[in-house]
Amino acid sequence: MMATFTPGPWEADGLLVRAVYRRDICVVTSREPHEDRANTRLIAAAPTLLDALRQIVTMCGEDDAHIHDVARTAIRKATGEQE
Repeated sequence: MMATFTPGPWEADGLLVRAVYRRDICVVTSREPHEDRANTRLIAAAPTLLDALRQIVTMCGEDDAHIHDVARTAIRKATGEQE
C-alpha cells in the first residue's frame, strides 16, 4: 500500500508547517525550543527532499550504487515502505 501525503510544497511559518494552500500540517513544539524553528524548516522541506531523492534514484547509474542505496533507504523511511 502506497502512503499518501498532503501535496507539497510546504512552508514553515514560525512553528507551524502548512501546505501552500494553507492547510496546516503540524505545529512543532519540543522540550528544546531553540531547535523548533530548525525542525519546522526541515519538516517543511520534506516534500521537496523526497522529490529530489526520487530524481536521484532515477538518474543514478551503476557507478553510483552507494548513492542509490542511501537515497532508496531515505525514500523508504519517508514513505513507510518495507525494507
